[in-house]
Amino acid sequence: MTPAEIVSTEASEEAGVRGKLSERPIGVYCYEKMISGEASLPCIVTVYPLKVKNLDTEYKEKNQRSRKWFTRKQAARRVDEPDLAALIKSTTIKGLKT
Repeated sequence: MTPAEIVSTEASEEAGVRGKLSERPIGVYCYEKMISGEASLPCIVTVYPLKVKNLDTEYKEKNQRSRKWFTRKQAARRVDEPDLAALIKSTTIKGLKT
């Protein structure tokens, strides 16, 4: 699978969203993922935009996650990673026509 195909699968499993995914990422950010107790693992994340077309009522992780929509400005305020917040606020997504 391409990275974009993996992103599409994850979006479907984790949030029940399907739509048009850009093959081109909009950026990357880094964070420390806590794996147990005080142990962490450095992670580099590539972010791909997805124009949501469908919302599934049933999806794999429905009982583990809740879905809520935000504006970009609201989303940027709610994430913990400063680099991701900056990416959300500053990105203009091209090539995802309705």
